[in-house]
Amino acid sequence: MLVLTGMNLRQLRDKAKLKPEEAAYKIGVALSTLRNWEAGKHQPTMTISEFRNALSVYQCSLEDFDQAVKESVQAYKNEQILSKEK
Repeated sequence: MLVLTGMNLRQLRDKAKLKPEEAAYKIGVALSTLRNWEAGKHQPTMTISEFRNALSVYQCSLEDFDQAVKESVQAYKNEQILSKEK
C-alpha cells in the first residue's frame, strides 16, 4: 500500500500508474465520472463494495482516498474563486 499525504485524486491515480480509462474501468464508473471526481466537481458516491474496489485499484487506504477527494474538491473551489476574481 502506498503512503500518501496531500495528494489529489489524479495524483493518487498517477501514483498507482493507471491511465484514467483504466482506473474508470477497474472501478466500474464512466470515464466522465472519474474525470469529474479528479476535477473536484463531484465527490465519489459508491457502495461499500465499490469503495473497497476503488481502494484496491488506487492501492491506498480509505483515509488516503478521503484526503485525495478533499484535495481535489478544494482545488476546484480555489479555481472557481480565482476565476470569479478576474
